[in-house]
Amino acid sequence: MANCAHCGSNIENVFDLKGSFVNRKVDDWTDATDCLKDINLLEITRDKKFLNWQRPDMREIMKMMIKDVKFLNTHNLMDYSLLLIIENNPAYEDYKQNKDAGRFKMSLLR
Repeated sequence: MANCAHCGSNIENVFDLKGSFVNRKVDDWTDATDCLKDINLLEITRDKKFLNWQRPDMREIMKMMIKDVKFLNTHNLMDYSLLLIIENNPAYEDYKQNKDAGRFKMSLLR
């Protein structure tokens, strides 16, 4: 998991999710690459909205999770984690600013 968490320089948060609330909170974290847990994700999403996926994305994620569950089942394993890394995408920010600027120009023309 540590190798995956160093995949990009724009990491905002890293989560190790198990779908449980028992002992699933990191109280003292200071760095964006500190691995947080399920309750941390819930608390952070209350403050900012960053899990806005489109339906095709959600379907792909579910397909991958189902495939993983089948693999674990065939090997009689029941422990699992979902590693979720939230990363800023500078290209998206540029796109969003340009799109918003275009919308502003269109409203001035009307």
